Amino acid sequence: MDDQVLPVEGSRALRTFVDLPRMLYQGDPNFVPPLTGEEVKKLDPGKNPFFRHARAAFWILWRKGRPAGRISASRDRTYDEFHGEEAGFFGHFEAPDEEGARLLLETAREWLRREGARFVRGPVSLSTNYTCGLLVEGFDGPPVVDMPYNPPSYAGWIESQGFTKAKDLLSLLIDEKEVGGNPLQELAEKVRRRTPVRLRPLDKKDFRGEIEGIRNIYNEAWSENWGFVPLDREEFQFLAHSFKPLADPDLCPIAEVEGEPVGFALLIPDVNPAIRACRGRLLPFGFLPFLWTLRKVKMARVILLGVKKAFRHRGIEALLIDHVFRKGLAKGFHRADLSWILEDNRAMLRPLIKIGARVWRRFRIYQSPLD
Repeated sequence: MDDQVLPVEGSRALRTFVDLPRMLYQGDPNFVPPLTGEEVKKLDPGKNPFFRHARAAFWILWRKGRPAGRISASRDRTYDEFHGEEAGFFGHFEAPDEEGARLLLETAREWLRREGARFVRGPVSLSTNYTCGLLVEGFDGPPVVDMPYNPPSYAGWIESQGFTKAKDLLSLLIDEKEVGGNPLQELAEKVRRRTPVRLRPLDKKDFRGEIEGIRNIYNEAWSENWGFVPLDREEFQFLAHSFKPLADPDLCPIAEVEGEPVGFALLIPDVNPAIRACRGRLLPFGFLPFLWTLRKVKMARVILLGVKKAFRHRGIEALLIDHVFRKGLAKGFHRADLSWILEDNRAMLRPLIKIGARVWRRFRIYQSPLD
């Protein structure tokens, strides 16, 4: 087949790497193109603070002189120190067929062996704080914002190279038509009466200060989750900056107890229909169809919802869910994707399913030894 897997070198090759899915998914009605500029920024060591504590490499599979697939590999010192492991990750996986997948995965494995990793996990694009998981159930429509999309064939190609399931990540859907009225209204009222919790909107005028408080909650509330990687101030600010234009203060409530931020939630509109409308390019004139389409979006995604350990089991989670449910409806959102949630996180899944949310998509992270 005259296949070559070549490293990405230079800004032009990096843009080819980012835009490659446009060619592979031509004609797929569910495909959402990347926002090229934002994706390039994430992979640029000069702009993303991730690369201050991690190393990564990127490759393109060339077939008959044309880009036909891609893969990345990364080693994160922060992950290793936090978990006491020597982990490697592959991500940004796209392949034209099983043979192309084999070449790409072996290239990533070889690099990770040289970098001292003992096992490889993926798809994880850089770290679990970025896009991760392979879609294995729920191919019935386009992905929601910042969630993966791939054809069903990828799972078999990865498994044929000796990878086995490490963990599944779940997306839950909550639909006003299926749930009916606010299922947590009564519970939330009881919590408000008996607990000195104050919910307030995000203060965008002090965005950096607010984000630092949220980072502290995030690093504590998620610290026991499988695959968690703590975020330092610079990287959290970098990631938060991409969501700032979409962050409605009313849909990012912060829970305080005696002035201390102890929990928060973040709901943003599913901008993917707007990204499709501008074909993933906001400039020079793509922002016009982007903004026009965004006004009509009725779907949202709850990206984060967490409470510090010492303040759990007081109903604060219910208050946050009740808040985003009510405010989301008031702003015209009738459906919400809650993602992602670990398949064995029963403390989070049980109450959500009880109020009417249902699992509608499943994403898999695979693992393979490297020795």
